[in-house]
Amino acid sequence: MRVILEIPEKEEGLYLPAEMLEEAGLSQGDGLSYTIEEGRIQIETAESCERRFLEEDWEDAKADKMLCCLPEDAVRIFCSLGITPETIRGAIEKGAIDIEGNV
Repeated sequence: MRVILEIPEKEEGLYLPAEMLEEAGLSQGDGLSYTIEEGRIQIETAESCERRFLEEDWEDAKADKMLCCLPEDAVRIFCSLGITPETIRGAIEKGAIDIEGNV
């Protein structure tokens, strides 16, 4: 589907018609976030965007000498609770969590 949008010149941000948002299963009150990747604009809820970034952070953490040793189950729990790798690294350094993910 090709859509031509008229974007007001003096407004900041991106205007999308309500019909387009509804078709995508979104609404203006959803707290939307957007990224531009490879010439495309990706629009998603802020919650979905935060989850994706957190999952990417945990994927990157596999290269960390301290965090790479955490059990996969512990990483899934931390991720599902919205806990960042930096938070877990800090807790390990303080001794609040051992290397196996036990509190």
